[in-house]
Amino acid sequence: MRRAAVWLLSVVVGLVLLHVLLDPLYGPYRWSRTYVFLAAALCAVALPALALGVRRAVPWLEQHPWARRALVCGNAAALVVVQYAVGHAIAIPPGFDAGIVHTIAGTFALELPLGVGLSDYMAAYPNNWLLISVLAHWYDVWLALGGQDVLTAAVVLNAVALTVSVCLTYLAARRMARPATAYVLLGLSWLFIGLSPWVAVPYSDTLAMPFTALVLFLFSLERAEGAAPWRRALLWAAMAATGLIGYQVKPTAIFVLGAVALVAVVAGRRPSRSTLRAGAAYAGAALAGILVASAAVSYAVDGVEGRAASSEVEPSFRLDASHFLKMGAQSSPGPYNDYYGVYDEDDIAETRTLEPGLGRTRFNVERYLERVADMGPVGYPEFLWDKAAWFVGDGSFFMWGEGGMVLDPMPWTATDPVSRQVQDWFFLGGDLWPALFTTWQGAWIVVLLLLALTPLARRDDVDGPVPAAARISVLMLIAFLLLFEARARYVVLYLPHILLVAALTLDSLTGRVAERVRRARGTTAD
Repeated sequence: MRRAAVWLLSVVVGLVLLHVLLDPLYGPYRWSRTYVFLAAALCAVALPALALGVRRAVPWLEQHPWARRALVCGNAAALVVVQYAVGHAIAIPPGFDAGIVHTIAGTFALELPLGVGLSDYMAAYPNNWLLISVLAHWYDVWLALGGQDVLTAAVVLNAVALTVSVCLTYLAARRMARPATAYVLLGLSWLFIGLSPWVAVPYSDTLAMPFTALVLFLFSLERAEGAAPWRRALLWAAMAATGLIGYQVKPTAIFVLGAVALVAVVAGRRPSRSTLRAGAAYAGAALAGILVASAAVSYAVDGVEGRAASSEVEPSFRLDASHFLKMGAQSSPGPYNDYYGVYDEDDIAETRTLEPGLGRTRFNVERYLERVADMGPVGYPEFLWDKAAWFVGDGSFFMWGEGGMVLDPMPWTATDPVSRQVQDWFFLGGDLWPALFTTWQGAWIVVLLLLALTPLARRDDVDGPVPAAARISVLMLIAFLLLFEARARYVVLYLPHILLVAALTLDSLTGRVAERVRRARGTTAD
């Protein structure tokens, strides 16, 4: 199964990469193919050089733990500082659902009355209750410490969440006995997480990331040789609890829990009586973790639920999974090309005219099947290929593409000279945005290339249980987004997993090349 996951992800990403190179699809910004491909070529040279340099530094770093720890801690501190600087500079009251969630949480923290519209939103979208509760409590703490602006508090929380995610994934790589991979991961993380413009948007895509990274790290501990059964049981309980809480923040966060469970089950596909007993014990521990996490979530959202209960929202206002399946099989015009599987007002209006229940579900599924049938046996695969290229192939992850994110004029809260310079780089309309986007897109093409080239790496390097779980969780995400509503923003949640797989492939391939060069030199010398 591990090898199958390697090949499947390679084929899927390879098809996406082919589309991006030959017929790119654009979000809110139309990038120059010439400059992006040039940036990709430069990254294709720079990243192997980075990996080779890391390989040379690893022996010294491993012999000097104090230096290694200072490097990692310094990197984490720098990540937080840089992300705060970026987030502070480009922070605006966010658009789309993120803005509503932020406004509700800020209203709770400031103890202001909740307007009818906000109360209705809460009643209609209970999936955001935990996120609202977390943000509201954090804003409470921020204000108690003397902070004035809750948007700044959101940026700080986002920066910490993203940095913690990088650190947890780094630790997972080290647990795999791959220190070079761990250091390469830190380098890649700077491009897509350290310099992420999404740090300015307090929403589930970034705030759920620590949970997916923590599950992967806990799995690396559970897979350690010689781990005591009681320790494994506790780790499964912790993974299950973490996965459930992550799911309550962002539903797609559950994929990593499913992936680690699948890897564990397949690893024990020839069970003995003792392994069956152990498996039952671990399943029981996971169930206990889920129950504890459920109780904790219920307690955390109790106050939010009470505020939502005061609003009487029509049951038809809530949208179920069948609606998002239907919406995932349509496209809407964008500024440069179609947007695939995105938010569609007509679909929402149609769904809300139907009474909730089996009738609505049946109607939405039938509408989905009608759309697939209309596309035909050739058209639907082409649609899925376009859709995959659109949401997987965007190196900015659809930044500034959501509703209400680009205004004229922009209501910047930071107007100091340094922030103005940051806005020139990170804002869609900034003078230097094309240069930064070109760097992101070029580097992302190389990351996708590394995922596609994973079958060329040594099996022993890339086929372990932790990278297998990372790959499977990414495959689950892609499969889900192919069928349901999709956006490149949704990929942000699993960036640490993607970068881990890319770093692993890069480390393995550069190691193979270095060994062949050494052998060739040795043969020549003989």
